[in-house]
Amino acid sequence: MSKKSFTLIILLILTIFGLLGWYLYTRTQTTDTTDPTNQTNTDLFPFGAGGGNGGQSNGGGDTSTTTVIDLNGEEGRVRLPRLRQISFVPTAGAVASSTASSTMIRYIERATGHIYQTDSEELPVEKISAITIPKVYEGLFTADSSRLLIRYFKEGTDTIRTFYAKIATTTRPEQAIEGLFLADDIRTISVYGKKVFYLVWKDTNQQGIVADIDGGNKTAIFNSSFGEWAAQWTTPNLIALSSKPSQTAQGHAYLLNATTGDYTKTVGSIEGLETLPNSTGELVLFSGANGNGIGTSVFNTKTNVVQQLSVSTLAPKCVWSKKVKTVLYCGIPQSVVASAYPDAWYKGKISFNDSLWKIDAVSGETEQILVPELTAGISMDMTNLSLDQKESIVLFTNKKDMTVWRFNTEE
Repeated sequence: MSKKSFTLIILLILTIFGLLGWYLYTRTQTTDTTDPTNQTNTDLFPFGAGGGNGGQSNGGGDTSTTTVIDLNGEEGRVRLPRLRQISFVPTAGAVASSTASSTMIRYIERATGHIYQTDSEELPVEKISAITIPKVYEGLFTADSSRLLIRYFKEGTDTIRTFYAKIATTTRPEQAIEGLFLADDIRTISVYGKKVFYLVWKDTNQQGIVADIDGGNKTAIFNSSFGEWAAQWTTPNLIALSSKPSQTAQGHAYLLNATTGDYTKTVGSIEGLETLPNSTGELVLFSGANGNGIGTSVFNTKTNVVQQLSVSTLAPKCVWSKKVKTVLYCGIPQSVVASAYPDAWYKGKISFNDSLWKIDAVSGETEQILVPELTAGISMDMTNLSLDQKESIVLFTNKKDMTVWRFNTEE
């Protein structure tokens, strides 16, 4: 073989191996086709960077773009953590409402009165009302979330205004609510179904009124010369009335018949008394000052027996199950420092670090189901607890910053 032929063969072999190597190299590479002007948020950590919003919202309920990733075999759905932050701004009220297929959460922003909603198992938060009502301090939703009472102080005065709002089905948030004003200076008000019970001054007495939620069909069922009452309509026919709590005064509590106006005493002569009846009125959770601490017990209205719980908390940090009438979900302080309760808590002098517990008030069985520091890396002072109709989630407000959170009751 000539030297020239040998050289040509070597060059041919090198060319073939070169082409083969290039082909194999290009097959192992992934071409980056991402448009840098259209990046999506792929942070799946629910309490990660950017204010801990998990790519969900950055204040005021505005939604950010998120990547939809199939984590559980259902196309287009993201498996969210059991504990999820719903709002990132202070709120005045919230509700979780269930249908057969989903659970919708709505809340009202404290600063603006704007209303937002989100599916419990979806990331986007949607503004559904852009009508501005500044400095709302209380928003009371009906259980189906279709109506609410918006409470605020009339500008420049100490007059309490109560606006009944019906949330309309519309794509225009500036037209989402319509309604009317109830009487001014309603001191306390509670919603049950589409009815309300409220207290107003009439001459020198407090008058208790049962009415439709829009203020119609009013009936006076209660009169009292004592003016400092707290009211909770928690059972179909019974309204819980208790004197407003303070460690410096002995409190008394009653169950008021919503139809006849008859009432019976439940517990009394307890400093700092607060109460929470279950859905039948048979069991009444109550808390009170225990020296410089807190005592928590349950009163059985049928047997007149008081059973002290093995854990201590304030009654407003609990909610009764309606499916299992003896079960409570409560925010339980991990420690209670000596102070004047509940006054110090309401005034913001004391803030608790709570865990969420499930408690059977009859058997005494308790189960700690959430420690926020371990799950979310933050501490929470839980209040305004509620359950959706399916009792699939516990909704609550973190009193430290008035944000709303939800916790799945089942994994």
